[in-house]
Order: sequence, then C-alpha cells, then structure tokens
Amino acid sequence: MDIDAALGEQYVDYRCSRCGMVAQAAVAGYGTGLVVNGVSLSNAQLEAEVGAARAARLAPCPRCGHRGRPALLGVLLVGATVGVVAAMAIGFTVAELFHRSDPEGRLAPVVGTATFVAVVATMTALKLRSVRRRVRFHRVML
Repeated sequence: MDIDAALGEQYVDYRCSRCGMVAQAAVAGYGTGLVVNGVSLSNAQLEAEVGAARAARLAPCPRCGHRGRPALLGVLLVGATVGVVAAMAIGFTVAELFHRSDPEGRLAPVVGTATFVAVVATMTALKLRSVRRRVRFHRVML
C-alpha cells in the first residue's frame, strides 16, 4: 500500500457568473492518493485539481464580489447536515438532563435550534475564510 500526496498551487480558469469577469486563479491546494497492490484507488494530483476548482468557484469575484450559488449552496448543505446531527445530539441531551425541571419540554427545541444555527454559521464562515486565504487571482482579463 502506497500513499501519495500532491501539495502546491493549482491554476484554474475563473469566470464570474454575474459580471462575466475572466481571470486565472492560483489556488493553494493538496490532494492525497492511495495505491494498493499496484492498483490506484485515488489520484493525488487529480484530487488537488478538483479541490482547487471547487475553491475557485466558491471564491468571491474580485470585481463584483459575487460567489457561485451552487458552490455556496453546497457549503450550506454540508453545514446543515452537520448542524442537524449536532442539534439532535445536544437537544436530546438537554431533554434528558432537564426533563424534571422542564416537564413541558420547551428547553430542548430551543437549545437544539440554537445549536443548529451556530454550527451552520460557524462552518460556513470557516469555509469561506479558508477559501479567501487559498485563492489568489492573476491575469484578470476584462
């Protein structure tokens, strides 16, 4: 079994869906690959290129600041998925811990909802911050 890694800048063509600006983006990225008994299960270079393309689609346009809606929706869906799991875990725990002092069960949904919102907001902010740091635009063509 061999593990391969690709680390460095990937160059991706970028086109804003709102204003039409065309540029080349340099994306700091990485990828890992796995080879078992001579059979490649994943390619590190290909994974790095795909990750760079995803990051470039999520980066704000240097001209108008627009982000690709499908890429942003993907980030929000991942955050919502993790948020639902966290909200259920925290909500059930609060319901169990406070079932005697909260017989009507009003605390658990409130805490669960707050947990969901906090997880989605945090994950989205961290992902967008990461993309802002990883993507630099070069050769902007008007």
